[in-house]
Amino acid sequence: MPKRECCVASELVIADLRRQIDHLTTVAFTNASCSQAYQEQAREALVARDALAVRLAAVVERHAPFALYGECGHDHADGDPGTILVDDVGLVCEAGHAGTVCYECDTDAGEVREDHWNATYPCPTVRAAEGK
Repeated sequence: MPKRECCVASELVIADLRRQIDHLTTVAFTNASCSQAYQEQAREALVARDALAVRLAAVVERHAPFALYGECGHDHADGDPGTILVDDVGLVCEAGHAGTVCYECDTDAGEVREDHWNATYPCPTVRAAEGK
């Protein structure tokens, strides 16, 4: 079940930004009660943390992954095991999961692409992750 390159990159960036924010928070609070020099490092860590938090918010706001399912070619009854209801498709086999894409990466002028795998790269989510 593939994920588009930009979705994988976004999820890795989100995890990395969260780790960096946690680390800077720890540094800031550890150094805040130390000598004057360490207190300055604590303030710098908080400024850096806040800048990363802005980037993280921009990425999370844009990164909205959704699963793609193909039509399986046979009928299902509501409640059949191993099925999932997909907007604009109906009930399909869960095993027909074709991949995962990010909504913003998968749109072109507000319209969802028919060919989900050929969006422009870097997508808006990755650009936000890079602080652009």
